[in-house]
Amino acid sequence: MAIYLLDTSVMVDALNRKSGRSELPASLNDSGDTLSCSVASITEIHAGIRPKEIAATELFLESLEHYVVDVELARYADY
Repeated sequence: MAIYLLDTSVMVDALNRKSGRSELPASLNDSGDTLSCSVASITEIHAGIRPKEIAATELFLESLEHYVVDVELARYADY
C-alpha cells in the first residue's frame, strides 16, 4: 500500500474530468492506496472554486488525507 500526495493540478483535472485523471483517484483507492493532499493545495483549490462546484469539491477533498507542510517537512521533499 502506498500513500500518494496529489498536487493541485492533478486534483483540478480530477474534479474537472480532464486528462483521464478523473479515474486516477478511484483506481488508486480501489487498489488500497491512500490518497492525500497538502493544505496548500486545498487553499489553491478553494481560491479557484465556483459556487456550483462547492459540493462536489468538498466531497472530493473530504475523501483525502490532509498534510500540513511546514519547513521541516518540506526539507524531505528531495529524499
